[in-house]
Amino acid sequence: NESAFAKQSLTNNRELQFLLSYISSTFVLPPCRSSFSLSSTGLIHHLENGFCFPIGGGSEIPYRILPVIERSGGRVLMKAHVIEILTNGEKVTGVRVQGNSGVFYIPASVVISDAGVLNTLLDLISQDVAKTSLAWPLTSLIKPSIGCLFISMGLKGTPKELGLPTKNIWIFNNGEDLEKVYSDIYNIKSLEEFVSEPFSCSLVSSGSAKDPSWEKRYPGRSTLTVLIFVPYFLFSKWSKTKVKKRGEAYNAIKNKLGKKAAEQLIQLYPNLKNAIDHVSVGTPITMQHFLKAKEGAVFGLFFSGQDIMSSGIYSTLISGFLCAGAVLKKKFALAFDLYVLHKKIHGKFQHLTDLHF
Repeated sequence: NESAFAKQSLTNNRELQFLLSYISSTFVLPPCRSSFSLSSTGLIHHLENGFCFPIGGGSEIPYRILPVIERSGGRVLMKAHVIEILTNGEKVTGVRVQGNSGVFYIPASVVISDAGVLNTLLDLISQDVAKTSLAWPLTSLIKPSIGCLFISMGLKGTPKELGLPTKNIWIFNNGEDLEKVYSDIYNIKSLEEFVSEPFSCSLVSSGSAKDPSWEKRYPGRSTLTVLIFVPYFLFSKWSKTKVKKRGEAYNAIKNKLGKKAAEQLIQLYPNLKNAIDHVSVGTPITMQHFLKAKEGAVFGLFFSGQDIMSSGIYSTLISGFLCAGAVLKKKFALAFDLYVLHKKIHGKFQHLTDLHF
């Protein structure tokens, strides 16, 4: 495959090949099924520029964006679940939304969906119309990604006292063999096996360590998040149950998984041994409930979001930019408009690092 060939052409050093490949976990794919060029782009981005984190946490992103949308005449609706994209057979006419006060209709000549190609074409629009979309063939090609556990931990102590990293940490339990890491995950046969065996792969991140304003807002406390990949089918028997009403067996399994994650984490960070005082575990069906994640030419319907480019904030931003260009029928001319606006606000830039987009 392209990824293996590219690595082997660059070096025979197994450790270096691993370091060139581990970023494919960002796409939740083994190296043999991911694009080496795409992985390399992400790797170069991190190595050259590091990362940025919003002061105040991730919630600052929508907090800063929403006023701009509303100043431009837009509206942002919370807890408004789009249940259908409406058409007249050829063109989009609006959306049907489920709100707290009932179902209502919002007319629109253009609808942009970032719900994902599968969710949009299979769940939000009539099949007869969806089949006329140029994206329809993708519904038989795109398969749902693997699920994950989302484990949140509350800690006693500051990030500095606990030695929490400001960077994300990938943990692989099978050394440098990433193909085996993913083979082990995809070949899990039962929930009992998943609970009893060590986690093959996990991602550890601490928003409190990254945020310079954290200690002023929450003195003496810290947080840690652990993501662990797991097949959705292991939890599928609870998919029809309601949040927080899934029964004692489900809660017992979550408690075991949370305890197991804490134990593995303490091996890496011994300072956490007596610091963990809260653990919350979300499973793949939790993700399905809150994110509407799928097990993602109709005139007026446009796609945005990570399905268009790749996973991650930057890729999603670029897909939004491309989508806006398509809606405005400006395509790459929109980039020039953005440059002119940037120059007007910030002045002429001397280096690429002076750009704010």
